[in-house]
Amino acid sequence: MTPRLYTLTQGRTSAPAGLGRDSLVIANPGLRPAHGLQSEHTRLLGLCQKDPMPVAELSGRLHLPVQTVKILIGDLLDVRLLVQLSDRPTPASAPDVDLMERVLAGLERY
Repeated sequence: MTPRLYTLTQGRTSAPAGLGRDSLVIANPGLRPAHGLQSEHTRLLGLCQKDPMPVAELSGRLHLPVQTVKILIGDLLDVRLLVQLSDRPTPASAPDVDLMERVLAGLERY
């Protein structure tokens, strides 16, 4: 039986600002979870142990609405058990604008 969502979030309806469905989170490797976490918090931490995970994927794996997962992630961010990674692309991963313009020009010729 799935618990009611308001019991998981303790009636809260708003998630942390800046936490989108494509935001990446990962477990803080230097901290151990305290006793008394809800099972959903523990499951979230387990999914984020090795690789950064987007909020939307965590929602799917936990079979919970995105907003509920964002609130639970907020709890773990508050106690620093999770870390939110930057949503901004790094220079190495940023798209090459010159290459994109050449591809666009090539496509426009056809």
